Amino acid sequence: MQATYTKLRNGFWGLRVTGFQVTPQNGDTVTATRRDGRQKRETIGRVLWCGDGIAICSKQAGDVPVFDRGAVRDPGEDAADRWNETHGDLPGLMALAERFS
Repeated sequence: MQATYTKLRNGFWGLRVTGFQVTPQNGDTVTATRRDGRQKRETIGRVLWCGDGIAICSKQAGDVPVFDRGAVRDPGEDAADRWNETHGDLPGLMALAERFS
């Protein structure tokens, strides 16, 4: 069985499984390959669709990455700096908004 990652309709990442002789089942373990070639063992949570030699599956909940909730922002970084990094010049945008209000 070969597996790659695919975006599911609900927005989460799932698995596209191909090359199987027996339809994948809930709880089966597959090796999923990312676009960059790295591989990871994933457990199938549920088979969502199967046809034409392809199975679309959700990943088991235990395979969801854990995010570090204790991360602290740099105290010197303020909201305007973060906005400028992501969206562009905040003061210039505010001046433009003032002009039209």
